[in-house]
Formats: sequence, structure tokens, C-alpha cells
Amino acid sequence: MPSFEEEFRELEQLQERMRRFLDHLSRARFPQVQFTLTTWTPAVDVYETAEEYVVVVELPGVDPKGLTVSLEDHELRVRGEKTSTHRSSGVRTHRLEIATGPFERTVRLPGPVASEGVRAHYNRGVLEVRLPKGQSGPVTQRVEILDDF
Repeated sequence: MPSFEEEFRELEQLQERMRRFLDHLSRARFPQVQFTLTTWTPAVDVYETAEEYVVVVELPGVDPKGLTVSLEDHELRVRGEKTSTHRSSGVRTHRLEIATGPFERTVRLPGPVASEGVRAHYNRGVLEVRLPKGQSGPVTQRVEILDDF
């Protein structure tokens, strides 16, 4: 029968193997399976000032001409597609981690938005939408992406 010290050492070794295994899992990138037309989801920040709500959407590699930004009641919807610039025939791929494909991101706004003065600006892969605060009531509109604020 093993001694207490031997059993304790075995337990420590098991614990160390489990720690290494969990560390490995935390660094691993598992494939994501999605059964929708949307293949990736851009990151979004939402904040507010005294006068407006601001929505910032990370869209690296997305052509702003292909973006659709719309406002319906208290929701801002951003749609588009991120296309790959390097995939072609005759290329041997070693790693694919950059997500591409169509996306749609809907953001529930914290409060009502004014029907006038909504502005959107795209610069260096970041879309910023500024929505003036307003009174309650339905607002539906398409938002044009401006070159400058």
C-alpha cells in the first residue's frame, strides 16, 4: 500500500498535469460552428454623453461602401460583408483565423433618439455612429455614412 507521501505526490503531479491541460485549453482556438448567414460578429462599444448616444463598431477590412446602417425605434442595425483579400486558387493556406463573410449587428440603444441629426463616420476600420437623444416615439431611418463629421 502506498504511503501518504507517495499518494500526495501523485495528487500533486495530477494537479500539475490538469493545470497544464487547462492552460493549453485557454490558449486554444476552437472552431465556431454557426448555422446562419452571419459568419462573424464585430465588436461594439456603446456610451452616452449628456446630448447623445455613441455606438462604435470595429469593422477592420470592411469596405464602407458596402455598409448599411439603419435606425428603427431604439435599435441601431449595421450590416455588411467582410471579404478576404488573399484567398485565391493556387494558394496553400497554413492558418485561417481572420473571420470573413456577411455580418449583421443590432444594438439596443439605452433610450429614445431624435429623428434629426444622426451621423455616422467610418475611419480606419472603425464605424462611429452619433445619435442625438430625443423624445419617445418611433424613429425609422437609414443612416448615411459621412466622410467627415
